[in-house]
Amino acid sequence: SADVMSDAVLAFLGAVVDTSGHHQHLDDVVGDVGVPVEERPLPRDPRAAIVTAARDEFGKRGYFMTRMDDVADIAGVPRTACKTLFPTKPSVIVAALQSRVDRLRESVADDQLLGLDDLTILQNHMLRCAQLAADELEFMDALLVAVAHDTYGEPEGLISIKEKLNLPSIIAPVIARGQDTGIFRT
Repeated sequence: SADVMSDAVLAFLGAVVDTSGHHQHLDDVVGDVGVPVEERPLPRDPRAAIVTAARDEFGKRGYFMTRMDDVADIAGVPRTACKTLFPTKPSVIVAALQSRVDRLRESVADDQLLGLDDLTILQNHMLRCAQLAADELEFMDALLVAVAHDTYGEPEGLISIKEKLNLPSIIAPVIARGQDTGIFRT
């Protein structure tokens, strides 16, 4: 039947084309034959191009299936330059989220300077975290997977993420103060 034939052809192509065993989608592996590779100029802001490409790839493929070589190719940045700027996937996540986490830290500090009560500060912080998660869904999903995976796989990568994007440390002093004053239970 036509279905059996198409399945056989796809299986054959998968075995022949994806010899590296990366189990990529065939449409990503197979390119047009005889088409010269187009040289593209380096983007004006390679970092931003890589972060944008990584957002798209994390959203489309997820953390594990996203490859930095593919991100570099999509961004139009040479692979060696990409690896120099971002040696690992977690480093791209940190670059994408660092400014937003810094703004969360500043917002909590501002709330404290304005004399808001601890409960209001906590509520504001949780709403801001929810907005961050909604705005940066692809990177927040990748962050969760990276932290869960790197806990056992690459501890040094995890340390970098936890140091740079330490979300709990932003609100921990407010919670501790609220516990000390009795507003929050331990």
